[in-house]
Amino acid sequence: MSAVALVVVRWPWKQYGGTFRLSLSASVGLVIGEWINQAVFYTSRRADPTLAMLNKTIWLGLVFVGYFALTYLAMNCAVFIRLRYRPVHPEGHCAECGYDLTGNVSGVCPECGGSITRLSQLRGFAREQDSQ
Repeated sequence: MSAVALVVVRWPWKQYGGTFRLSLSASVGLVIGEWINQAVFYTSRRADPTLAMLNKTIWLGLVFVGYFALTYLAMNCAVFIRLRYRPVHPEGHCAECGYDLTGNVSGVCPECGGSITRLSQLRGFAREQDSQ
């Protein structure tokens, strides 16, 4: 049953000499999937059909909850990294107060008195040259 479903959804086939064979990773995945399918869903069917249905429901619930938990965690990590490492002020502005330093060559921010890094000066100068 599982192999037929995999064929329908276009499992990655490789063709050798007119016969279709699964790639190594696909065949290992198929074997492991079938083993889990037999071990989880069909072992207790003979003992009690209700228990088999409960077992199937629990495992499917765990799979869905795990999938959504991992997706939620991945999205939170992506947002945290994006917010943590983004620049607070645009290029060519003071790193402390955000004042526009275009054309400033004194080395000191006129707004807050903080020292200006050479990189922010160069970025502001390059932007000024591009606009002319």
